[in-house]
Amino acid sequence: QIMKDLSGEELVRTGFAVIQDSIGRYLVVKERKNKGWMIPGGTIEPYESLEEGVVREVLEETGVSVVLTGLLCVERIEGERRKRRFTFFGRPLGQDGVVKSWPDEHSEEARWLSFQEAVEIGRHKGKDPIGSQGREGGWRRASAFSLIAFIEGGGRPRDLKALPRDRALI
Repeated sequence: QIMKDLSGEELVRTGFAVIQDSIGRYLVVKERKNKGWMIPGGTIEPYESLEEGVVREVLEETGVSVVLTGLLCVERIEGERRKRRFTFFGRPLGQDGVVKSWPDEHSEEARWLSFQEAVEIGRHKGKDPIGSQGREGGWRRASAFSLIAFIEGGGRPRDLKALPRDRALI
């Protein structure tokens, strides 16, 4: 799962996606080990393009096949290993997609949420307002909700052409 950048340093690429269906709901996952709610995503394998990796991660975590239509942000995270976090915008393929409802190694469950339900998750850190048998709630990362709010407020993702041509190097 580790690749090297042009300078030879280890680089971990992660990708996430804000997925919105035709009626304006957002696809989210309940993370394992009571970590809270998150937009779907994860580590991009070295052999995958960014888009392929994010589409795979969304499918694994939610059971929903998606198409990515835009780029929302790129974050550079320095630490023990250098990391790049790419967040895309997309839509479900075909119908709005039935989400998986069983826990597995990828997530506890997935749901389509209205914006108001997404807001409620943020208000109830510690108790999940939308079910899940009283497990911990809240957003795992506030930035995930911020990106949903950006789209809800009329924000537009950048064209995928904004990514460098040789995407394996970023």
